[in-house]
Amino acid sequence: DFVLATPRGFLMQAFVRIGLVPDWGGMYILPKLIGLQKAKELVFSGRRVYAEEAKEMGLVYDIVGQDTAMDDARSFAKRFVDAPTHAIGLAKNVMNQSFNLDYKTVLEMEAMAQAIARDSDFHKEAIQRFAQKRPSLYDWESFEKKSG
Repeated sequence: DFVLATPRGFLMQAFVRIGLVPDWGGMYILPKLIGLQKAKELVFSGRRVYAEEAKEMGLVYDIVGQDTAMDDARSFAKRFVDAPTHAIGLAKNVMNQSFNLDYKTVLEMEAMAQAIARDSDFHKEAIQRFAQKRPSLYDWESFEKKSG
């Protein structure tokens, strides 16, 4: 879901270097992520895309320390410990399928996912906390303040 890279890390579509074409869905997903022209450039050239450029393209979420990558990744993952995983899972499912669906179908899937999420204990507790002006169950910004 989130790609973290170190400053020296790089991505590449090296297949052209050995006379092959990308496989495992690379030619499907890459144009959707970065656009057709940029995807063609990377596939046809086989060049390395280093972390900073990959982040600018949206292929990498963040760049972490070269020597602290695993600790940084674990710290990032801890942000989701208190998250409403059912809601995240529903959203992930709809977003992942949206590449292959029309707008109307995605709206219908959103409505169905929302109905499921509204019935969760997490949502019910979150609404009570909001009405009572108590701290929320999950707050990304406050986690950043605590850890930053």
